[in-house]
Amino acid sequence: MEISFDTYFEDKSVYYFANEPLNFQSEYLNLYLQKGIEDMGNKFDIVDLLVTTSQEIAFTSFSRYFKDNERFIKIERRKEAVEKYFAHCGFGRIHLESIQPKGGYIDATSEHYAMAWKRHFGLRSKGLSGVSYFTLGFLCGAIEAIFEVEPGTFRGKQIQCLSQGDSICRFEIFRGFKRKINKSPGLGKLQHEVGEVDDVFVPNGNSVVEAINGLNLSGLDSKKGLIDQFDMTITKHFSNYMAMIEIKLLMQAKKRLGPGGIKTIKKFLEKLGESNAYFTIGKMINSDYWAEYIAGSVGKDESSELYACLDIWTAFGCGKWQLAAKTTGQFQISIKNNPETNAFLKLVGNTKSPLGFYAGGVVMGTINMLDKGAKTGGEGIDLNFVNKLIKGGHHYEYIQKNCRMVGGNIDTLIVSRT
Repeated sequence: MEISFDTYFEDKSVYYFANEPLNFQSEYLNLYLQKGIEDMGNKFDIVDLLVTTSQEIAFTSFSRYFKDNERFIKIERRKEAVEKYFAHCGFGRIHLESIQPKGGYIDATSEHYAMAWKRHFGLRSKGLSGVSYFTLGFLCGAIEAIFEVEPGTFRGKQIQCLSQGDSICRFEIFRGFKRKINKSPGLGKLQHEVGEVDDVFVPNGNSVVEAINGLNLSGLDSKKGLIDQFDMTITKHFSNYMAMIEIKLLMQAKKRLGPGGIKTIKKFLEKLGESNAYFTIGKMINSDYWAEYIAGSVGKDESSELYACLDIWTAFGCGKWQLAAKTTGQFQISIKNNPETNAFLKLVGNTKSPLGFYAGGVVMGTINMLDKGAKTGGEGIDLNFVNKLIKGGHHYEYIQKNCRMVGGNIDTLIVSRT
């Protein structure tokens, strides 16, 4: 059965599946979001943050996808669709044949989080839980949608993990004490039309966005259900997964971490954005694909290189990122229809202060990286490269000039040399 899962909407620069926004995310971002939460110890309920959030989104999206669709009347068709979707997005290969309305066991012969963890950090101790928090929640929510039961019906646990040396990831899914879980914000609060943002210039045209989107990346083309591209592994992830986790962290910060809790989470998200920019942009512009198909259309000046990097985030489905103004030592970057902001506004409405900490870290990291020299001369991009840039300090810092969270009509960040 041929299934088309998602579409890239050029007017919004976002992928959508069943009204659920998606964007490409690197293995670095996926790992360090959950590792950072783990490193906070028992301050937060990691199951609620990483598993339940995934369950909420998977149930919402697949329920919508299956509803009134004659192709998915049969349970077998629904199971097949979930298996293919998981692989399409680069999460790996799961096998749902044996799962029943009361639950059962599910094996993943390959799984993005576990394999990336082992590659970056080596074998994980058997004394710890497996690392496939997202997949566990995804399975619970998807199975609820498959069998049309109330969300929150299923719970689960990971009993084997590739990151711990096991040959597969195995999950036990069962009906537990029923609990209320929330719906995904879906499309969120879409940005009202503000007209076109004038770029300082468009030196590269649409060449970067078209070159990346033209690849039509899908894990279905891989035996392992993974997307290995640009010398890294990426996933086409639910945009709302990270957004919902961010909001949960910020809302619980003071209670869980004390008076300085919000500042701690702010720094965590900024560092996550900065370091992910070092990893993702570094991998992209040092890749063979970039050299062969993109570099020739990118100018050699500072502004052209920056614009090409902003186009990466646009092509990845993170909204439209633009260089709106530039002066000596200062850049003004706008983000139109940022799916993160769309989700925030639907979840909590307007706030007194901006919440674009992750996006601020991304633009700060992107410009700092270009300032320090993004080309590695063949040495490669790894965790040592990222840590070296972080320890090297910042030549540029960001502030939020305009923010939809506080009533502005567009997200605008100013990055200035310190």
